[in-house]
Amino acid sequence: MILSPSSEKVKNKLRQHATKDIAPGLNHVQFRENGISFYSPNIFDCAPTMKYQGYFPIFICDLLKVRNCRNIYGSGGYDASSNNIVMLNNHPLQKIMICGKILGEYYHEISAKKAYYSLLVSDGSTGDVLTVKLARGLYMQSFQDTYRNPQRLLSICGEITFFNDNPELCVHYTSQVGTIGDLTTEIKWWELTNQIRNKYLKDPWVFNATINLAQSRTPFTNYSILNGSSATSSFVATDSKLTTRINE
Repeated sequence: MILSPSSEKVKNKLRQHATKDIAPGLNHVQFRENGISFYSPNIFDCAPTMKYQGYFPIFICDLLKVRNCRNIYGSGGYDASSNNIVMLNNHPLQKIMICGKILGEYYHEISAKKAYYSLLVSDGSTGDVLTVKLARGLYMQSFQDTYRNPQRLLSICGEITFFNDNPELCVHYTSQVGTIGDLTTEIKWWELTNQIRNKYLKDPWVFNATINLAQSRTPFTNYSILNGSSATSSFVATDSKLTTRINE
């Protein structure tokens, strides 16, 4: 028997939910999937990725895998989604940072007073590109030469939104940290981000009530870009056990 597309969709949905365990008796666990606990959004502030002191460094290959909280938690994920909190496996993320090169850019004019730019950014971690959106005013503040930005190496900080379920980065601020031939900066960025990835994302988040509830969320204040000349700007990432500087 050949299943119709709608039947296939229902079958896949049933298969997906068949792997879920609603974890009875554990109020902080929303459900378990393939042995991994997905915790209630009201304790997301306890996650190490949310306590990270700064914009969380991440590779584009990982960023493209994040999921909308509403797709995971249904209506229970609405508040988290409204605050641009996304999920990478069972890790909640909010304010993130990437470093990559502009491969292309497009201008979108919605009205005479409203417009934005879309940048296509790659960091070499995947063959796919990430769409990065900047308001027109922020773009003009960040770049002097309109349509002359391809191959600049940028640090970009912001939050993730979704368009047709595809993640896009909405920019808070950006800075040029190198050019096409600046391999030293790229290598140091990769070293930093790989350390952060192994420390925070390699294993699933396991909530520990004794430890996590005793700690308050750390504000996103200790991550800074030290502005110097465009080719020698530095990244500084700080947490309790790891400090790495790029372009010292």
